[in-house]
Amino acid sequence: MTQPDKTNFIRAVGHLAIALLNATLILLVLALYFGWRLMGAVDSATETAVTAASAQVERLTSVQNELQTVRRQLEDLKNAEDLRITAAVEPTSKRLSDIGARLAVLRSGIGNSVDAVAADPGIIFDRAMKAGMAEFGYWLTTVTNCDAPRLAN
Repeated sequence: MTQPDKTNFIRAVGHLAIALLNATLILLVLALYFGWRLMGAVDSATETAVTAASAQVERLTSVQNELQTVRRQLEDLKNAEDLRITAAVEPTSKRLSDIGARLAVLRSGIGNSVDAVAADPGIIFDRAMKAGMAEFGYWLTTVTNCDAPRLAN
């Protein structure tokens, strides 16, 4: 190898190393950008889920309070001397008790869901990650004008 060939070879290797470094940095920037967007989506989804769950719990609490008021009124009517009123109150009282029990089950289920998300925010992260990857896949197929792969039946 002559001196100019050796210098050109070293220069080419240097240029390749710089190109590799540039490509790596570009990929790193893209990964950070998509990670930042994904975390924004996770924060938004978490906030939406917590707000919806809180509103649901508040509605259930107000319904439960109204049920307790109606129950008390029925108990007052039940304690009345008139037997016709007492006979009419019995089925309604039983029905209200059943509704109250179902409301308690619903309220505990919603409370457990909120507690699960608060204890492990990874649940929402997993859902957001799957949604983000599906959206990215759709975007990628749209940009590249490729059809999505067909799955075997």
